[in-house]
Amino acid sequence: MEIARVGILLDDDAFAGALAAELTRQARDMRFRLLHTAEEGRDCHMVLFSGSYTGKGGVELIFDPGEENLDGEPFRVYRYKSSPDMINDLLFIFFQMTGKTAGSRRGARCRLLLFTACGGGCGTTSAAISVCILLNRLYAARCLYLSLCPIDDSKKYLPDTEGNGMLKLLYYLETGREFPIGAFIAEGDELDFLRTGAVNPYADEIRPALFRRLLQLLEESGRYDFLVADMGNHLCRSNKLLLPQADLTFLFHSGQTLLPGKYRMEIAREIKKRTGNGKLIRVENFAADGWDETEERAELYISREGDLVTEDEQGHLQMNLCGNYGNELAAAVKKIMEECGDGEVVQEIHRAAGRNSKTADSVLFRRTGRYGSEGDH
Repeated sequence: MEIARVGILLDDDAFAGALAAELTRQARDMRFRLLHTAEEGRDCHMVLFSGSYTGKGGVELIFDPGEENLDGEPFRVYRYKSSPDMINDLLFIFFQMTGKTAGSRRGARCRLLLFTACGGGCGTTSAAISVCILLNRLYAARCLYLSLCPIDDSKKYLPDTEGNGMLKLLYYLETGREFPIGAFIAEGDELDFLRTGAVNPYADEIRPALFRRLLQLLEESGRYDFLVADMGNHLCRSNKLLLPQADLTFLFHSGQTLLPGKYRMEIAREIKKRTGNGKLIRVENFAADGWDETEERAELYISREGDLVTEDEQGHLQMNLCGNYGNELAAAVKKIMEECGDGEVVQEIHRAAGRNSKTADSVLFRRTGRYGSEGDH
C-alpha cells in the first residue's frame, strides 16, 4: 500500500485552493498539491483537472452530477460533492487506475518540533503557528500545535477552546488508559491544536514519559506529520527535559530587542547542550536591513515587515504570509522538511525552491470560502 499522490490543476485558483485545503484536512491516505502546469503532475497518481488535460491519471471535475463516471476512463467526479464522498470516490478511482488500495499512514512517525526563545517578544508563537500553516500549504503536512507556556499567547491567533482541558488529558496519559485523543483536539482549516485556555496552569506538568505517550497516540492515529510544541522562553524543568526528544529545535532571538552577545550565547549553549541528538537552528526574527551575517549569530534571518498582522471578525490576529515574512519563514519550513521529511517530500522541496515568489504565493492552499450547498466545498 502507498500514499496516493493527487495533483489539482484547475482554471479557478480560488476553488482549487479551497478544495486542496479541505481534502487535505479530511484524507489520511492521499497527499494533495496544487499544480500550475500538466508537466508538474507527471509523478502524481492522478490529476484533478478542469478544461483539457492529456496526461496520465486524469480525473475531470465536472459541474453536472449526472455525468459522473467512476467505473473507467474517462473518469469524472462532481466537483461540489461533500469532501468525504469525494475522497471515497477518489480512493475507488485510485484502485481502478493502479489495482492497489491507498495505504494509511497509521503508525508513521509524528515528528516533534520545539520552538524556544532567548526572551519575551521574539515572535516565537506567531512563527510556530505560521510554520504549521506553511507546512500544510506548501507540503500538505498536517501539524498539531501545543503551547507549553502558562500564559498561552497562541490565543491571540487561535480560538480559546479549553474543552475537556489539559488536566484531563494529563490524567489519561498518566493512567495509560485507552481514550480518544481527538476529544482534546480542536480542528482548524490549516492546523489543529490541543485545547488549552489562555491561562494554562498545567503547562509544566507534561513530563517526558507523558509526552512520549502523547506522541505514540498521535502516531497511532496516523493523522499528524508534526507535533509543534511552543515553549517560548518558559524553560522550566519539565520543558528542558523535553529538549532531547525533539527532532528539531528552533531558538528565536528578536532583532528588535537589544541583548548582549554573551547573554544570547549562554542561552544558546544551554539549549544546545540539552538537545541531545536533535538539531538546533538559531533564528534571528524581525531582523533589520543590513545585518552583519559575519557574526554567525543565526542560521536563518526573518526580516521585519509592516502590516504583518490584522484582526479578523472574531477578534483573532491573522498573519500575512504572502509577503517577505512568509517567504523567509518558508526557509525554516524547507529546513524542517529536509531534516525530517521523507524522500518523496524532499523531492517536492526542490521543485518548490525553483519557483519565483509570485508563483509561490499562488500555490498556497487558502481557505477562501465554501461552494455549493451546506456540507459541500
